[in-house]
Amino acid sequence: MGISNRDYARNEPPTYGGGGGIAPANDEWAIRSIIITCVVVFFAQNLASGVTSWLSLDWPGLAGFEIWRLVTYGFCHDTSGIGHLFWNMFGLWVFSRSLESIYGPRETLAFFLVTVAISGVVEVGVGQATGHPAGVIGASGGLMGFILLAAWHFPTRPIGLLFLPVTFELRWIAAAYVLMDVVQVMGEADGVAHLAHLSGGLVGYLYFQSGIRILPGKSHSHRPGGLKRILTRLKPQRRARSSVKLYEPPRVENLDKEVDRLLDKINRDGRESLTPEENEILLKASEKYRNRV
Repeated sequence: MGISNRDYARNEPPTYGGGGGIAPANDEWAIRSIIITCVVVFFAQNLASGVTSWLSLDWPGLAGFEIWRLVTYGFCHDTSGIGHLFWNMFGLWVFSRSLESIYGPRETLAFFLVTVAISGVVEVGVGQATGHPAGVIGASGGLMGFILLAAWHFPTRPIGLLFLPVTFELRWIAAAYVLMDVVQVMGEADGVAHLAHLSGGLVGYLYFQSGIRILPGKSHSHRPGGLKRILTRLKPQRRARSSVKLYEPPRVENLDKEVDRLLDKINRDGRESLTPEENEILLKASEKYRNRV
């Protein structure tokens, strides 16, 4: 199988409902599970009024060490209409599926939960500190983490707007989201958790830049060395020969052949069968082919 047959070697078509890049495998369940859970919780919220108050995040809940709220609030949405739920779920579907192909379902789910928890704590904590306490619900913080992470992975990917025959590169869409939240934070309160959005986006950016992975033994770093590389730059450089060896990515002489072997292994045994080194080889190949013009 030649390079031209790879999805990531072609010019990517506009994305309206997800896809692009490496096609999601059948065993990738994280984004689907998040969306299904949010929909189920939404119906539960409408059927029983106490569900929202029990799952939402607020300062009394944090102070009372009701730690489940750190993640459960991310699966709740405004029940006054369908818009809050729909746009968050649509955004997850569009921006997150290719990331799950890169990081795997378990790491993707872990990233969502950690990002939701951090963005919720920032929103509630800052509100309490500034004398404007408020509760928070919704997956928007986690979604913004995915949007910023996707924008760093696929900056030039064209994204189509619903009902309009126009596309924008993902990096500009992400920048527009961030700019709108910054403007709203500086203005009057509008009942939207803009600080949660911004902190979620910051988590996505730091996750990309550092190379740190949430689950142990599941390194899928797109950058050789990750955080170690950043810290090495900050240390004073010594001319003397050092016994410390910097990390070098695995070298593959016949990259096309190795990619064929890894994709066959995924089809046969699933994405989780790949070793961290094999995941890195596949990701490096994806970036190399995608950047060719």
